[in-house]
Amino acid sequence: MTLRTVEIMGWIRDHWDVDYKPNTRETIRRQTLHQFLLAHLVIENPDEPSRPINSPRWCYQVTAEALHLIQSHGTERFARNLRRYMAERPGLEAAYKQQRDLLKIPVKLP
Repeated sequence: MTLRTVEIMGWIRDHWDVDYKPNTRETIRRQTLHQFLLAHLVIENPDEPSRPINSPRWCYQVTAEALHLIQSHGTERFARNLRRYMAERPGLEAAYKQQRDLLKIPVKLP
């Protein structure tokens, strides 16, 4: 199942009683969904990866691996599933470090 940002905000409102205003959609996308992407918890536009960034149909989907991990929470399998999940993904710290390294420009001083 895929959800657009506004639908995610509606789900949060319905299940956790947190009501985001419509003009906070971009904030949710940048401050939450972007981190979920980097942590490999969600993917963008699984149905149409080439969808333009400004499309009103831009959507997100929980990855199968993350869903499996989340569904095992509270069971005896969770610790094992979490170790496996973490071992297979670089995590946010590694993603941010890689991003910082990519932005460096070599400089030669006299």
